[in-house]
Amino acid sequence: MEPPARRSDRHPDVRRPRDRDATNPAFRLKLILLVAAFLNAGVFHRWPFRTVGDWDTELRAPLAARVIGVLSIALWVGVIACGRLIAYF
Repeated sequence: MEPPARRSDRHPDVRRPRDRDATNPAFRLKLILLVAAFLNAGVFHRWPFRTVGDWDTELRAPLAARVIGVLSIALWVGVIACGRLIAYF
């Protein structure tokens, strides 16, 4: 009698080799963007956030805070887009 087939033998797409993710350009870009997003958050908390108490008196937030906010949104949109693209590379 033949032993039962392993799950990976029956469904080859169920398990992928781990090294395949490391060579995926979308995955690599996602990791780079993630690191950049965390560094961006650190920069925000290091400099513009220190003066957050003074922001109530002004009409707009300081330029540095606005630039970092826009950059943060762009980085996170890139992380999400790369996460969606991983399946296609």
